[in-house]
Amino acid sequence: MSSTIPKIPKPDPTIHHPRILCLHGGGTNAKIMKIQCRALRAKLETSFRLVYVEGPFITHAGPGISGVYEKWGPFRNWMPGAIEPDESLPGVASYSGSSKVDARIIASIDQAIQSAMDEDDRAGGTGPWVGFLGFSRGAQTAASLLLRQQERQKRGLVASTTDFRFALLIAAPAPLLNMNTSSEFQIGSTVQLTIPTVHVYGSRDSMLRDFTHVLYDCCTPTSARRYDWDADHQIPLKTIDVDAIIQMVMQVASETGAIGDI
Repeated sequence: MSSTIPKIPKPDPTIHHPRILCLHGGGTNAKIMKIQCRALRAKLETSFRLVYVEGPFITHAGPGISGVYEKWGPFRNWMPGAIEPDESLPGVASYSGSSKVDARIIASIDQAIQSAMDEDDRAGGTGPWVGFLGFSRGAQTAASLLLRQQERQKRGLVASTTDFRFALLIAAPAPLLNMNTSSEFQIGSTVQLTIPTVHVYGSRDSMLRDFTHVLYDCCTPTSARRYDWDADHQIPLKTIDVDAIIQMVMQVASETGAIGDI
């Protein structure tokens, strides 16, 4: 009579790594993003723990999603509406029409972020929260959260255990969004992001071609680095692109103290 020996789960090698919050694009979700960024994930997880956040608002499938991932819903977004191309960069703007970044939207985004962080704490993650990885609308949201952190720190208003040091922003549209409630403070229209960022843009990006500016233009030249590659609106998969991007990310992470010297 044979008996089945239960399999012992392998220890998670990332459990104590510094943690990065991953924000998916509009009309997708965390599970889809984990697949989309698999090549970057394989490289990043040698030094970081990636934690995927679900956008707070249910929406329809985004471009290119319905065919491949049509059964992977529900699909989510970071805002309950669409954004108009910005024509007044650098600076901060809000969503147009009925999609203003009001207190309810800000609270929903903050709750989604905090829920992902709390869940990973319960899963055993212990590393500090050091950065963001965002794609498309998720990248725009991540950068806007960094801007809020930056402006809070300037005013001595930070009452949080998090201190995000950098972000990898892929196919990020402009503008930066004002993620502050009016009761807190307002961010001026000429403020730029100074927290270090790495920007990745496809030279054939059909989603961003109607935008006069991209989010890279909202950052100070000394804090932002950019990698352009031959692609549409997508996350890089080819080794030559992934390796170049990872090199830039690791350099920024080292310079900001998110990881040790490399």
